Amino acid sequence: MKNRLEIAREFLRDDGVIFIQCDDNEQAYLKVVMDEIFGRENFVGCIVWLKGNAQNDADTMQRNQEYILCYAKNIESKPLYKIKQKVNIKPLKMKKQVDSITRVQGLLWVAAMAEA
Repeated sequence: MKNRLEIAREFLRDDGVIFIQCDDNEQAYLKVVMDEIFGRENFVGCIVWLKGNAQNDADTMQRNQEYILCYAKNIESKPLYKIKQKVNIKPLKMKKQVDSITRVQGLLWVAAMAEA
């Protein structure tokens, strides 16, 4: 995996970003490898996607999340995005699909799809 990510970095423009999806089994390892290749300073955020409504039982914990790590090739090259407003998470109802949940400079931002 590391070799492929190194090659992918070389193909990015200086202002490019990369999104890599993984599950619970690989998230921690992928973060360490991406920090090594792209640099910790180029970490943009981690999007967490909840896969359905898995319920915990007495014997096991359910693994029902996917992770999408986002890194910039050079975070200083230009602003990646502009956040228009901070969203308070507490009043949000559980959505079937969440566009993004990410931490940026220690703050939690959420953008959810409108209910159909």
